[in-house]
Amino acid sequence: MLGSRKEKFASIFNRVKGMIEKGALAHEDRPLWYDVYKAFPPRVDPTYDRQCPTNAVRNILYPEDRERAIYNTGQYKSETLNMFRLSDNRSTLYKILMKCKSLRELHPNASGEELMSLAEEELRKEGVMIKRKPDNTV
Repeated sequence: MLGSRKEKFASIFNRVKGMIEKGALAHEDRPLWYDVYKAFPPRVDPTYDRQCPTNAVRNILYPEDRERAIYNTGQYKSETLNMFRLSDNRSTLYKILMKCKSLRELHPNASGEELMSLAEEELRKEGVMIKRKPDNTV
């Protein structure tokens, strides 16, 4: 067993444990992870023939993901943040998302594009500079 490096015969922990017990590896020369693994073993022993878990990956979408996708499609310019400014140092994206969140409560049936345009209008009225990329469709 010790001569084989395949993990289908024994796990690396069991091989190192066997080497320490047989004297092939001094206890002082054991790997750093050995004591951690011994103190906190896995719930299920990792073996070669163990079945893979069949847990399906959940699709995680948050309500603001639509607006974030619209912002990142290239319509808006990303800005440089001034980290020395102490008051209201939030990005334009954050301000747009917060405004869309409040507008979504007022207009629950509005699409993401409509919410973005409404949020953009309201933020411009408040004095927030929103930069759009130039339209290259000619």
